[in-house]
Amino acid sequence: MNPPKDTIVLCIDEDGLLSVRPYSGSTWAKYGYPKRIRATYSRTENVVQVVAAFNPHEGTGFAKCYDTKNFETFLDFLTEVEKKYPETKIHIVWDNLSAHKKAQRIWNIYNPGSLFSFHYTPSNASWLNLIEPWFGTINRRALNNSDYQTREHLIIALYQAIFYSNAHSKLNKWKKRDVS
Repeated sequence: MNPPKDTIVLCIDEDGLLSVRPYSGSTWAKYGYPKRIRATYSRTENVVQVVAAFNPHEGTGFAKCYDTKNFETFLDFLTEVEKKYPETKIHIVWDNLSAHKKAQRIWNIYNPGSLFSFHYTPSNASWLNLIEPWFGTINRRALNNSDYQTREHLIIALYQAIFYSNAHSKLNKWKKRDVS
C-alpha cells in the first residue's frame, strides 16, 4: 500500500477481554518449578477492552482502554483519532465486525466532511490487519508472567508496553521475496 504523502494509514482493532488474572509466560516452568500463581480470581469483573490504532508506516501505535466493546466505543475512539491527527486524510483498516460497520455509518452521518476512508479486511481474514502482530507484542510485554491485582495495574502495564514498543519501533520493510 502506497498512500499519498499527505495521508496516514491506521490499522484499528480491539483486543480483549483482558482480565485481572494470572498469565503464564516464558518462565512458567523454568528449571521444573513453576512460579506460584493464585488459584482463585474473578473472570467476569475487572476486565479491560483495549481499542488501538497502529501506523504500519511508522511502527507505532496508541490505545485507549474501555469497559465494553460496542459501536459507541469505536465512535469514541474515532474521535480520539481525529483529535490526534487534525486536518489529515486517514485511511482506516479494520475487520468486518458489525460494531465497526455501525460506527462507520454513524460517523459518516454526523461527520459528512470527514477525512476518514474506511477499508475492511476480507471476511474471516482479520489476521491480515497489521495491528494483530503489534497486539501480540504488547500482550507479551504486558501480560507474560504477570498477576495484576487490580484493573488499574493492568491498564498501566498495557500503556507502559505501548510506550516501550513505540520508543523501540522497527519498520517492516516488505519485499517481494517475503510474499512469494
